[in-house]
Amino acid sequence: MQMVRNKTEEGFTRLFPADLTNSVDVPQAPYFIYDVEDGHWVRGMSTAQAEEVFRQKHRFGLTADECINLCIHTPGLLPKHSMLCTASRYGMNPARVPGIAPQGTCPELLAYYCIEGDDEWGFPSCGVRNC
Repeated sequence: MQMVRNKTEEGFTRLFPADLTNSVDVPQAPYFIYDVEDGHWVRGMSTAQAEEVFRQKHRFGLTADECINLCIHTPGLLPKHSMLCTASRYGMNPARVPGIAPQGTCPELLAYYCIEGDDEWGFPSCGVRNC
């Protein structure tokens, strides 16, 4: 998260990395994600609604690591909207989804319960993961 920035402010997290898990299989070797969308078009949905839309459109929600990398490589993204990482979960509760949001001026990786939609949150996705 330190490489995620809002101008000069470094990103941070209070989460324990060992408690982050992916709900999808990702390659162990370095890989690329293609046809990446920032999640703007699914703002205001709940996590379950966004996941259903992704299934219907043959897309894949991003993991926490992929969302962090999206923020690093797309520096103007976070001021537009925060993002939830639908392909990851935090802790033992499957409803707890990691997300990246500006906290004041600093981006932070947090865990959220996204039962209802909120226009501040987008759900980034990709069309393909490939080694």
